[in-house]
Amino acid sequence: MESLLHSHPAVADVAVIGLPDEEAGELPTAYLVLKPKVKVTENEIVKFVEGNFVKKTKPVCAVVNPLSIYLYLFIYCISRWLFK
Repeated sequence: MESLLHSHPAVADVAVIGLPDEEAGELPTAYLVLKPKVKVTENEIVKFVEGNFVKKTKPVCAVVNPLSIYLYLFIYCISRWLFK
């Protein structure tokens, strides 16, 4: 999924983590850093994934924010600690 999101013209960097889900086991959540002076919404990113991802899996959310990678690292560390 990261490769797919990297191919979006508005995305500079991306990190995807799995968050626990009772039905699916785990659902992907994408944290995006956009290219300078580019605007895109969460819905646009989700539609892009839905239209291009073979498994038709969509992120739980696509967080569009320049500080997303730092948030991702924090959430990743906490989630690994909580869900050992």
